[in-house]
Amino acid sequence: SDQELTVYKRQVDVSGLVAANKTYDGTVNATVSGGNLSGAITGDNISLSGLTGEFDDKHVGTAKPVTLAFGFAGTDAANYSVCGEVCPVYMTTADITPKLLLLASYTGSNKTYDGTTVATVTPSLADILPGDVVSFSQTAAFRDKNAGTAKPIDVTGITLTGADGNNYALQSNTATPSADIPPKPPPLARPPRPPQTLDTPKGPALSRS
Repeated sequence: SDQELTVYKRQVDVSGLVAANKTYDGTVNATVSGGNLSGAITGDNISLSGLTGEFDDKHVGTAKPVTLAFGFAGTDAANYSVCGEVCPVYMTTADITPKLLLLASYTGSNKTYDGTTVATVTPSLADILPGDVVSFSQTAAFRDKNAGTAKPIDVTGITLTGADGNNYALQSNTATPSADIPPKPPPLARPPRPPQTLDTPKGPALSRS
């Protein structure tokens, strides 16, 4: 009698996959290359395809775990699998380095002369990726207290804070914006007091006889 035969896929193994280090880009995507396929029958048309990788999270770190994925291509690809009783999970590691902010951009606020060098500045978040939570911490002071225009402000000790602060690095932790210190206006002059009119006491009315 006819018998049905079950032909199982031939198991192969994959090794040598490499995930590339990358600069922080706000995603978990990893670029994967390389890969050696072993166990295929000589002459069969099969190769690796669709290499992808995914970091465990988006944040900066060294030797971060990367989960690998791939497929097979070729006319004989359907005859092969990496799965035996279980399907193996392919892993490797790679680094995510901080995104470099070339220069912290600050805008200084004008203030009326108050006898101090205290300055107020506002950082620009233009180079921060959308959705990231990053704040700046710094110290700012005018170089002198005197009134003037376009006066330099020394911003020092700039650090990045917030949930994504560690994913960025500053090329410099100082900046030099400028702002004006207009002179303090003179006190308002008191309006002159109106002249006072003295009431002359009236004597008794004179009568003619």
